[in-house]
Amino acid sequence: MISLKRTSKYIFIIYFGILVMSVGHVSGEIEAMASEIHAVDPGNDCINCHKDDFDPIETESSIPNTVGTVSKVIGSNNILQGEGGEDCVLCHDMGGSGATKHIDASAIKQGVHGNLNNGAANSTVLSDLVDKACWACHGDGTEPTGQHHTNYATPYSCEDCHNRTDNLSFTNSTIIYNITTRKVSEHIQPPFFDQINSTVNDSNANCEGCHDKSKVLYSDSGFSRAANISHYASRTDLVKPSINCSLCHKNSQNATAYWANTIRHPARSQEDSFCDNCHNTSNASDLHSKEIVKPNNIHYGFDWQNDDHNDINPIGTNEACMSCHGTHYTVYRLCEDCHIENRSGPVAGYYTRSDINDTLPRVYAHTNFSSTVNVPNQSTVYSPSQSAKTFSSCYAFNNVTLEGTCHGNSYKNLSAGGGFYAFKRISNDVRSTPYHFTQTIDRLPDTTNCVFCHIQTDAVIRKAWGNATQITSGKHSWYTGSNNSNCWSCHVNTGTAPMDFHSDSVTAGGGSDCISCHSPNDVNTTRFARHANLNTSDGGPDNVTNSDCWTCHYQKDMDRNHVYLCDSCHENSSGIVYVTDPALIKTDFMHGMTSCKTCHAPNGYHGKGTVGPLGVVENILKKIQQ
Repeated sequence: MISLKRTSKYIFIIYFGILVMSVGHVSGEIEAMASEIHAVDPGNDCINCHKDDFDPIETESSIPNTVGTVSKVIGSNNILQGEGGEDCVLCHDMGGSGATKHIDASAIKQGVHGNLNNGAANSTVLSDLVDKACWACHGDGTEPTGQHHTNYATPYSCEDCHNRTDNLSFTNSTIIYNITTRKVSEHIQPPFFDQINSTVNDSNANCEGCHDKSKVLYSDSGFSRAANISHYASRTDLVKPSINCSLCHKNSQNATAYWANTIRHPARSQEDSFCDNCHNTSNASDLHSKEIVKPNNIHYGFDWQNDDHNDINPIGTNEACMSCHGTHYTVYRLCEDCHIENRSGPVAGYYTRSDINDTLPRVYAHTNFSSTVNVPNQSTVYSPSQSAKTFSSCYAFNNVTLEGTCHGNSYKNLSAGGGFYAFKRISNDVRSTPYHFTQTIDRLPDTTNCVFCHIQTDAVIRKAWGNATQITSGKHSWYTGSNNSNCWSCHVNTGTAPMDFHSDSVTAGGGSDCISCHSPNDVNTTRFARHANLNTSDGGPDNVTNSDCWTCHYQKDMDRNHVYLCDSCHENSSGIVYVTDPALIKTDFMHGMTSCKTCHAPNGYHGKGTVGPLGVVENILKKIQQ
């Protein structure tokens, strides 16, 4: 027999259900729980989020998940004002109630934040302990009490937690103990290493940009990139080992993905060990472990003493000063003195490292066979400053007009340089020379782009970059395009894109296709005569090809030191080209002469549009033949 008390309870439950249904029909708002707010009917789980709208009626109840409760006031305004709750996953997991904002709880647990805040106390039985990680970023680290935390819609960013100094405005960092051991210094020099976001250096590079490349294989289309990274960042290393600078900075694929290309960097062709000369990375275990210095300027940041420090102890003077000027500042080194081989280098004996010649970037410009930079002295382009004591082919600068060329282009004069500059000084340019204040080389144009300088229609920009020869006339008049690969076949000894225009692969001329440039203006291939058959490997008899040219010009360049001359073939039958006609073997060089050219090519080997010897002897033979 059913007791009166239990009977009354059932009657009350039935009455309560009818009343709620009635209010739903009257107000029309409770019906909305299965629409935009509650995409799927949550059943009897209302109490999880609406706890503050209910009072307990008894400790045991047959209504699932209600913990024996009843509404304080049966009114839609009260019921619908509730939001939040301790069990985030219950509503927001993909397999939960189907809330508009959803996550994949199982994927989060595989990521870097899966165990975040797992020591937090909870009084509610949670459907998944990963809820505690939610509380850390979308709250203050503690269990919510029926409502969302005030910062639930504006969670913490990477920098808020992982900077050297916390920015946890809602949280006592000691509550979430495991965020204090993940501090990051990344690519930023003091005093900025409390701002680990790399946008200080590059507007495109930040935590998100890199860590978006390493996630658990899951992303929520409805969330931002920052949210997806926070939820699903992988536990595996993004790049390993990350002390390997080249992995990002010299790999073309990674450079594109991580905004890290160094095609115009002085160390572009050096190994990783070279990087710490300026960036002091020698003690870093990875790119996050300590501040990686970005020098204020190139010479100031270089480690002249090889001591991972930029000042001279104990006097405190910057190492660069004495390396270029000596103790009493009476010496004035040029760019070329240090950056070209076989020059004087830094001032000897003044706090300069012994391996200096192995650590300074070497420079070649438009030639790979000269010990000087093969461009004009830039002081002839712009008048240098009145106090200038150095005149270089690398730059000119006038601190009154702020005019300068190449490495002397100031930030204040970047409009003249087409938007590019070599050193950045916002105020007081009195001493703003490339020696003192040159900053990042990447502020200069892309020097693999030959046509920027050599087909430059703007006269002001041309002047700012040294009045480079324009190839719109003369020997290059045939070229009117913008494809740099047309330059490489003659001016890069590899025939492919150079590292930059300072690379030792860039030549003054040459390349694999000499005929396309030199015929018919320089050389008439129809008048090669007997030399037309020097090399028949890629053509029949009397068919002049590039192979014939490179038989003598063996380095495929225009350097006359790299040419086989007459005696290389005509002194005996075992020369570079096998001579079969005994009459052409001249072991005594005729008449006691030691130079065939004196008679056979007095006007040059390629005189008057021909190739090979054309001189007195040939003219006599022609008359006899006529």
